Amino acid sequence: MVEGPSRTDSFKDRENAQEGAYIKKHEAEQLKKLKERLEEQKKVVDKLEKDLKNFKN
Repeated sequence: MVEGPSRTDSFKDRENAQEGAYIKKHEAEQLKKLKERLEEQKKVVDKLEKDLKNFKN
């Protein structure tokens, strides 16, 4: 059985890996949501540009 600093280091390494995985997943979810919002905004801009073009004619 490993005791002392090695055991503590292993626990810290595992904890850091779990935190890193959580952060990466969270950031990926945020990026996905931002990309979805960007696509929605692009559709709004396209519609407004079309409406403006029709209004000018």
